[in-house]
Amino acid sequence: MPTRREFLTQIAASAALTSAPVEALQSPTPAAQTTAAPRKSGIVQTVLGPIEASKLGFTLPHEHICVSSPGFWQAWPEFFGGRANFIRKVVDKLKAAKNEGVDTIVDVTPLDIGRDIRLLAEVSRQSGVHIVACTGHWLAPSLSMNARTAQELADFFVLEIERGIEDTGIKPGIIKVATDQEGVTPFLEKALRAAALASKATGIPVTTHTLAAARIGEKQADIFESEGLDPAMVCLGHCDDTDDMSYLTGLLKRGYTLGMDHMTWGLRNTIDSKILSWQQRAQCVKKLIEAGFGNQLFLSNDWYFGVSIAPTGTMDASEKNNPDGLLFNTRKTIPYLKELGVTDQQIRTITRDKPSAVPRLRLICWPKAAGVIAEPRVNLSRTTFRTSRPSCFAFISHPATHSIRVPCTFPVSKRPPISFLLYLLTLRHIQPRYNASFTLLTHSNHQNYSCGSGEKRS
Repeated sequence: MPTRREFLTQIAASAALTSAPVEALQSPTPAAQTTAAPRKSGIVQTVLGPIEASKLGFTLPHEHICVSSPGFWQAWPEFFGGRANFIRKVVDKLKAAKNEGVDTIVDVTPLDIGRDIRLLAEVSRQSGVHIVACTGHWLAPSLSMNARTAQELADFFVLEIERGIEDTGIKPGIIKVATDQEGVTPFLEKALRAAALASKATGIPVTTHTLAAARIGEKQADIFESEGLDPAMVCLGHCDDTDDMSYLTGLLKRGYTLGMDHMTWGLRNTIDSKILSWQQRAQCVKKLIEAGFGNQLFLSNDWYFGVSIAPTGTMDASEKNNPDGLLFNTRKTIPYLKELGVTDQQIRTITRDKPSAVPRLRLICWPKAAGVIAEPRVNLSRTTFRTSRPSCFAFISHPATHSIRVPCTFPVSKRPPISFLLYLLTLRHIQPRYNASFTLLTHSNHQNYSCGSGEKRS
């Protein structure tokens, strides 16, 4: 099981990381909120409201309930056999998955591929499976989205994160963006940059669709880093589509989490030998675990229960090819990993501990109305907090450098409250390799304040 230090120096870039309004903790159902609210640590936003991260359980961080187009459900529900029938089908399958140990799925279906937030809430409510929804954008933009700037796209992502999706008050817990064989097109570059901006502003992680065979993840990483987004906030998806260990370990060493979430696609190996089999993909997972990267991996299926963006009959063919559906990893991949020598604890890390490793240092923050969100950084070898706007709030960890961004919840025109400084002192007990003194620098109108200094202990 990950140590307390690992929980403090890493953050899951998938699925389950999000901020939650404190007030919403009083209600089991989503409460509409149009303004930013205080946030609390260890809380994940689901389509039925916020829950404690410890309740996520076994999590599949890259799945879909239905992949479609905006408005398709409203215009042509008969394509899916009618809404009620589709809901019954999905609920039955989710209940079966829950009976076999699946507790949570992260639905990475953004607006442009038919996200129906009310549908997600209904199947979650009836099945008992937690569902985390997303904001963001997939590949093909509408005319309206294509006309937007990166900042405008970021504003839209932040709007959904803070206000909720449509008029439901249901808030996403992750940002989804994508690039594929066409590479980083002008629009997709805007979307990637928008995701970075929105993540930095809200503390919500990013998950992506990539074409690993073309090393697309490296291009995504370059853009994220150029925007100052910490790699620990990002999960690069579909990385099991390649067995190029230099590519995979290169991204891991930069601090990214890798989504090994195309295991079911390996079943197509019988049709096209160029496609890695699911066994080959699992062997890559084992190699990466042996190389010490087990706490930077996610395991999922990229499964769906309905699809209209592919030819009619695609769903039937997929179910025939993979009768296990959402349970492929639990029935096939995990038993095979155990045969290869992967331990139960290592499997737990990538299916339970990693998805629930939400920021443990996050404090309650004032509403955004109290000031614009900025990004303080703590580097435990030379600890410094720096802000440049009226108030600040963020948490990001970076396992490679042991740097941690910790929330500051006070106007930079004032010295920090004693409660915040006392809180920092508790880091000594959690991070015994470091002393308990810190330097605090806040910057507003070219004024700096400091209190103490920090240094790394051998």
